[in-house]
Amino acid sequence: MSLADLFRPKWKHSKPCVRLDAIKALTDQAALAEIAKTDSDPEVRDAAAKRLADLPRAAEKLEDSEQDNAKVPPAVPASVATTSAKGRYGQGTNVAQLVCKAILRAQGRLDGMAAAEYIDIIRAICNTRFSKPSIEKGLQHRNAEVRLLVQEFLDDLRKWHFIA
Repeated sequence: MSLADLFRPKWKHSKPCVRLDAIKALTDQAALAEIAKTDSDPEVRDAAAKRLADLPRAAEKLEDSEQDNAKVPPAVPASVATTSAKGRYGQGTNVAQLVCKAILRAQGRLDGMAAAEYIDIIRAICNTRFSKPSIEKGLQHRNAEVRLLVQEFLDDLRKWHFIA
């Protein structure tokens, strides 16, 4: 443990075991997305991605009472979210990490209705286990930026061999 560990959040601690414990209590979706995308430990990345995938279900329950307009990542079926890919790229990844990356990529590029439609398209692609009709619907969206972002998401899925 370094001296700096005393002054930083537990999820940024130098020891992976401390970061794993901190993820269990973390509800900040931006922090979880950052951890799932950038943490040096694969176990910590997977735990953050799983926690992030569980949060939308909790947020949907609270949405009726709070009327919260915050964007939340799409719910990904657990069997799909935990499917990992390893291979020529060396380290593993899972669909939940790619969904987080897709949503982070859209920030600043989409707003309002287009952002909501994009999240719905990503959710449909994952929930139908990458079915061709849901993919085609995303690639034929009326907004060119949404089509481009869907294509980038599909390229990531192909890169990690989740789809052909």
